[in-house]
Amino acid sequence: GSGIVKTLCSSIGISKPVASFQANDSTICQNECINLANHSINATSWKWSFPGGTPATSTDSNPQNVCYLAQGTYNVTLIAYNSGSSDSLTLSNYIKVKSAPPAPVITQVGTTLYCSTDPSYIAYQWFDSTTLIPGATDTSLVVTHGGNYNIQVTNINGCKIAVGINIVGIKEIISNNYLSLLPNPTTNQLTIHTSSFHNE
Repeated sequence: GSGIVKTLCSSIGISKPVASFQANDSTICQNECINLANHSINATSWKWSFPGGTPATSTDSNPQNVCYLAQGTYNVTLIAYNSGSSDSLTLSNYIKVKSAPPAPVITQVGTTLYCSTDPSYIAYQWFDSTTLIPGATDTSLVVTHGGNYNIQVTNINGCKIAVGINIVGIKEIISNNYLSLLPNPTTNQLTIHTSSFHNE
């Protein structure tokens, strides 16, 4: 039993890399961002290309927050490298970016907030700071206290955009309407003068 041991030396070379990846979402709205998961094998470095995205390139293993500001359809390319060679993968028309609605404008008249309208808007939702106000799905909102109010509009693509307005306290709204009490302090007779100005 003096068996002969053979050693195979042909597999000393490094295996060729295979580029592979997937985005966490391939259909997004304008101004939204994606993250990419790198599924490449036998690779030690990477070069990504995101034409139309921000950033447009990356050398990260798993790029995060690649954002698309314009609607359209975009390719993503990954080149996976090791010391021996490289492999390239391009997914054509991989990222589909749907148009977002134009940003609305909030106008304050006294204690009522008005949201501008646009033919592309199909839904409105008001928020008290970040808290959804149930049933507040109209183009106007009567506010009962100061603070930050936001309106989110949605278009037919399901894309949303929100804007906010900071409202001073309701007491300040009354004083901004030039309410004066005479005389001050008063004894038994009180005269109230009010005037209100609206900027168009």
